[in-house]
Amino acid sequence: MQSSFQSRVEREEQSLEAYREDRYHGSARVRLDCISFESGFSQLMSDGRNSIRMERILEIQGCLQVNRDYHVPVLVSSADWGHRIRFSETGGGRLPELIVPLDTVLHAMNHESLISAARKWLSPQNRWWVVDVYVEDQGSYAGAPELLNTTGLLCPAPENAETDMDLGRRQLGVRLVRALREQFRNERQPPDGLIYYKLRLYEGALDQPADRDAANKWWAILQNNPATKKHKYLRAFFRHGCFPQAFDALLPIPGLWAGMQIGVLHTLLSLRCDEEILSYLDHIGCTFVTRIFGDDTELAAGADAASVQMLQSRVPRVSNRDLDFLQKRMNDGTLFPSIQDSTKRDAVWNRLQTIDVPIPTLQTFFSDLRYLAIARKVMRALLQINNPRTKMSIDERLGSQHHMIGRLPLGEGKRVIQQGLRELWRFSFQYGLEMTGTARLQPRDHRTQGAAAIIPDVTASMDRTRLWQHFFWLADHEGFSIPSLDGFGAQLMDLPMVPAVADSPENWSEDEPIYR
Repeated sequence: MQSSFQSRVEREEQSLEAYREDRYHGSARVRLDCISFESGFSQLMSDGRNSIRMERILEIQGCLQVNRDYHVPVLVSSADWGHRIRFSETGGGRLPELIVPLDTVLHAMNHESLISAARKWLSPQNRWWVVDVYVEDQGSYAGAPELLNTTGLLCPAPENAETDMDLGRRQLGVRLVRALREQFRNERQPPDGLIYYKLRLYEGALDQPADRDAANKWWAILQNNPATKKHKYLRAFFRHGCFPQAFDALLPIPGLWAGMQIGVLHTLLSLRCDEEILSYLDHIGCTFVTRIFGDDTELAAGADAASVQMLQSRVPRVSNRDLDFLQKRMNDGTLFPSIQDSTKRDAVWNRLQTIDVPIPTLQTFFSDLRYLAIARKVMRALLQINNPRTKMSIDERLGSQHHMIGRLPLGEGKRVIQQGLRELWRFSFQYGLEMTGTARLQPRDHRTQGAAAIIPDVTASMDRTRLWQHFFWLADHEGFSIPSLDGFGAQLMDLPMVPAVADSPENWSEDEPIYR
């Protein structure tokens, strides 16, 4: 089996390399402003850290403009090659210059971070780079560019298309473009968000035909570090019945995926808090797609990582500081730069001003799992039979302990149980730190420390036993059977009310941003 697999890999590799040599027409110097990169998922979800890394490398070693490892692969249409775009005649053994009309750009396949850093580093008189020129094959997708979508996958061909092109060369053309795009010679390890997206794409989960070879390449990238267990976590995650689909629903918002953390996915499975996790993910999608972009999926698809980071945890309707911050970024165009239409920008801004809860992202989701884990410890105390091997969620198990099971119509019973669970989760989140003896994190910033000191910690002096007694009373009051209690009974307690923060505290010069 392994021998036949390896033989197939070798044949495909040889055919692709032969095709690459056929389409490669040489290397040449070109002006940096001629090089263009398309705005796809990987660009929009980039957090910019690799560009900063490349800038530091160039400061240390300088720009290696001729070194083959730094050549930028570009794709030129067969119609333009030799006419509008061509090599100049250069003597003396120097690389030729690529003649490119002013109204034309070269479509680069890779090294965007490198070129971005070079544009900042090189002086105006030295702003050139070396590109490797690949010319589209009229016998592949080049004859019908609409057959190749932005992901590099082959789209269905028109009914009469196969009579005009060789399917084999068309497939080779697609594979060559993918190979040029998905190389990371001068990149750090691809981010988790891009790896997740590519695996879902090539495994056929996103309404595209599956490509097992391409998927295997990304599985190999994920296992680049021998010590990592991310591939095991992700395979187990993909087997879950609901989580992959909930994450997939956020893929149309590329900027969110800079916060993806594959190394934490196993925690989602072990918590057994499926309903709460799914609710949070749905809240993220609704906040961006509906509340910010007004259900305009095209606008959502242009959300970049920098804009998402600016919005994260902001509450523009409540915080004047957040409102002013976002308004400045909206006015200078740094927030959602892909939205150029002034009418659409005004509409987005009007919707942003109505948001009265912290704007969630994937980054806040993974951060907030710590609080969910604490609340889960509290909720598990209500389980009459603690079976760690069960695959049922905590809500499902507690729901089966409700007194009204079978006594109310199905819809009404479900509503009553959900209302009771909501009250129990609220209490677990509010008092979970005290009930489990978990220390609170202290702010590091001195301004935040001062702000935190103004709001009294009303739970600091509360007796843990009283909290547990009240929690069990609440569960019983909401109709849930509770386990027998040794040493104390369920009892209603007078809990202190959390004081409302004054609108204008005397020693606050301005309201504080919300920190996660």
